[in-house]
Amino acid sequence: MTEAGTRTPTRVPEWARKVAERLGKGPHVVVSGISVSGNIHAGNLREVLVAEAVAEALRERGDTVRFIFHADTIDPLRKIAPGIPESYERFIGHSLSHVPDPEGCHVSYAEHFLAPFEEALREMDMDIEVLRSHELYEGGVYTEVTREALERTEDLRLILQDVTNRRMPEHWSPFSPRSSSGRLTGMRVLEHVPERTSVVFADEDGFEEAADYSKGEGKLGWRVELAARWKALGVTFEPFGKDHTTSGGSTETADRMSREVFGYPVPGRYQYEWIGLKGQGDMSSSRGIVLLPKDLLRIMPPDAVRR
Repeated sequence: MTEAGTRTPTRVPEWARKVAERLGKGPHVVVSGISVSGNIHAGNLREVLVAEAVAEALRERGDTVRFIFHADTIDPLRKIAPGIPESYERFIGHSLSHVPDPEGCHVSYAEHFLAPFEEALREMDMDIEVLRSHELYEGGVYTEVTREALERTEDLRLILQDVTNRRMPEHWSPFSPRSSSGRLTGMRVLEHVPERTSVVFADEDGFEEAADYSKGEGKLGWRVELAARWKALGVTFEPFGKDHTTSGGSTETADRMSREVFGYPVPGRYQYEWIGLKGQGDMSSSRGIVLLPKDLLRIMPPDAVRR
């Protein structure tokens, strides 16, 4: 987010140097990914700061590093965030990038929550590239890995069953197409047509439609998408909170999918703890327990926030 040669490198903590040592020689792609379904709070910022520290440690030793913030803008709206009108219930299941901004100040619901966070990253002078997942799907970045996932549907289903210890439906698909109603959830994929980069599916009312995944008309499910984007973006390191690294969690699933289906080595990893507010518990956008990065930056300089 800054021009080359115009920023002062951040102080590199010793733990980040040790993580960098385990990653081997570059070039490296360091990624931090967060949902934009609500306020992106200071607890979310911790993930970005962990990734930044490792990226800076790699740069310090002379490696070429691409540092990415992956905003999950294509994800479906699953619940209404605090302060959002109840009328937005009608957008449940729609991509965050396709839901209107409740205050009319940005192009979408996703941008309404992403823009203040992006502004905080700029204020912290981060050498980071912000990518929006809906643009990656629409731009064809995820086309090939989506094709691979659809062709290996049964293998992915069996991995999910084995890791999560729950039976997946026979009609399960790694891809969720977007129907003409705008919804991403509740569809049933009937056929993959690879020569057209599309799937034929039954919508929520049982009518047949088609979706072209090279144009962003749908998305991969979260656990599959995690492994797929490692390959599509060439990821070599990504930190995760403790909720993702538990037994049967998303990283265990993605690790197997990455190796066994996509043929891509599992990126380096660092597990971090959550941040809470005294007397209120862990920060949570869905429960309205948040402290925004911009609020932190009003009372302390960026270097203090990093520490």
